[in-house]
Formats: sequence, structure tokens, C-alpha cells
Amino acid sequence: MNKNKLKEHVYAAGIAFDLLVYLPIFISNLAGIFSKSLFREKSLFFPAIVIIDVVMSVHYYSNIKDSEYQGEKTLYFVLLSILSASLIGLVISYMYWILCLLSFNCLICGIIILNEMLLRRTSEVLASLEKTENGYIAIFKRQWENAVEEVWSALTENNKLQQWMPNLEVVDLRTNGTMKFNMNDGTGEFFEITILDCKENSYWQFEWGEGSVRFELEPAEDECVVLLKEYIPVLNNHIAKDLAGWQICLEMLHEVLKGRQMEFPKQSWEAYYEEYQKIVHPLLDDRE
Repeated sequence: MNKNKLKEHVYAAGIAFDLLVYLPIFISNLAGIFSKSLFREKSLFFPAIVIIDVVMSVHYYSNIKDSEYQGEKTLYFVLLSILSASLIGLVISYMYWILCLLSFNCLICGIIILNEMLLRRTSEVLASLEKTENGYIAIFKRQWENAVEEVWSALTENNKLQQWMPNLEVVDLRTNGTMKFNMNDGTGEFFEITILDCKENSYWQFEWGEGSVRFELEPAEDECVVLLKEYIPVLNNHIAKDLAGWQICLEMLHEVLKGRQMEFPKQSWEAYYEEYQKIVHPLLDDRE
């Protein structure tokens, strides 16, 4: 057997075994392609290799179909070729599936992390309601990409304040100063609210029904942490509506900070009202 024929035999044997190694991968990848698998783009890689192998195998088989193996040397090279092809095929196939597995795991981890973030975000969006010595306290927490001064301005300057809380009007911004709660019903009626505590760019607390509401601002690098605390002496059925209202006010305040104005979203308020009823009602039952 001449060297060319030997090479043809060796190469053909290697490709034949190569096909056997890749065949299960080829079938599974084709199944993935037709089922719109998550790894469709990656799955195209191995079918392409197999198709090339098939074409080359047919080509070489047409050249060596009438030949016969001769001598131990030929057998040695054939076995060496088969071993090499198997090792290379197994390494590449395992690498491929490991990459697929890692990709899938990364996707699952990403979904889990995203889900946790959404759950965490939901728990941050809704106010916490806690029992205190003097009643209850509801705490909203937000962190916005605004300087403390910007948030303070949106909270206390009437032209901005009334974009997110149309009823409020600051008259004298200081501790023991006054505010108005305008009825906005066309009668011009209002009632006064006392400012209980105030420090520029830091905190602002005022009367609210039988209790009070307090805004606290804390710098966090280039952002601002906003704490809205409502002090509630007596828990009743109206509190869920009140908390849903402050929930919407914070969303509208955030829009003001973005330079936009937002209409009161009644449907969102109703949805939040239902959520706060779930929080408030068990506490009412415990109290009874």
C-alpha cells in the first residue's frame, strides 16, 4: 500500500469514528433546532461539523472502497487515528455540553436573582406597618438618583409640592410654622396644619389627622434616601386608604423629580388599597 492510500485509510477511519462520536449530539441538536431550543444558535455548530464530516467521508470512501488494509503498520495508524478522533471528539463534545449547561445555569440563576430583586422591590415599595408604644408607625423607603437639595425643593416649594400633593400649601416653613390643606372643591375652604419639626434638607414633620407625617432625607453618595413615616395613634379602616394615598404621592413626587407631571392614577391607588387592607386588617383583628 502506498503512502497516499495509507493516509486515505487513516483519515477515513478517523472520520468514521468521529461521526459515531458526534451522532448523538447531532441528533439532539437537530431536535433542539426544530423545537426552537434555547441554544439554537449554539446548536448549529455541531451539525455543521457533522455535515462536513459526512461530505468528506463520502469523498474519501469513493477513493478507497476497492482498497484493503495491508500490514501491521497500517493497522497501527488506523488505531492511532481512531484513538485521536475519539479523544478530540469527546473533549469537544463535553466542552460543548458544559458550555450549554453553564449557559443554562446562568440563565436559571439570572431568573432567580431577578425574581428575588422583584420580591425585594415589592417589599420596599409597600410601607412596613409596625406596632409602637404610642400606636403604629408606617414607613416608606425610597432611594432616588437625586441630590438631597433637589428632593427637599420638590417636597417644600409650593409650585412643586402641589404637583404631587395638590391639597398642601406651605405658608411658613419652620418648626411651629403653618401649612394649609386646601379642599380644592371650588369653595376656597381650607384648614391649617402645624409644622411640628423642620430642618432644611434634612427633615420635615407636620400634623396629619390625629397623628403626623415625617419626611427624612439622607444623602447616599450621589443619591438621596427618602423615608416617609406616618405616625398613627389609632388604627382604623381608613388607614389602608391613607397608606395607598401616600404610596401614590411618592410615585408622583418621583415623577416631579424627573421633570414630569403625573395625573393621579386611580386604578393604581385601588390596587394598593387592596394590598394595604391585607396588611391593616389582621392588625385590626389582633387589636379586637
